[in-house]
Amino acid sequence: MKLRPSAIDEFLAPLPENLQILALQAIKEEHDRFERGDFTEEEKKLFQTAADLGTNAAKTIERIALKCITSGST
Repeated sequence: MKLRPSAIDEFLAPLPENLQILALQAIKEEHDRFERGDFTEEEKKLFQTAADLGTNAAKTIERIALKCITSGST
């Protein structure tokens, strides 16, 4: 079985070694910043929007499920 390389591997493969190192450092810095929760205001808004969309989707699924359950019992 042939495994597909990760997106990072695919991105780095054609780059010269010095650029691969710089790219990996940048990826690590962003990962660490994310782990610390050091978000910009725009990122905070994006995360809140995603959370709101998820909540609304869950409520919609619950409404549909409830309709299916209640309409099937009559």
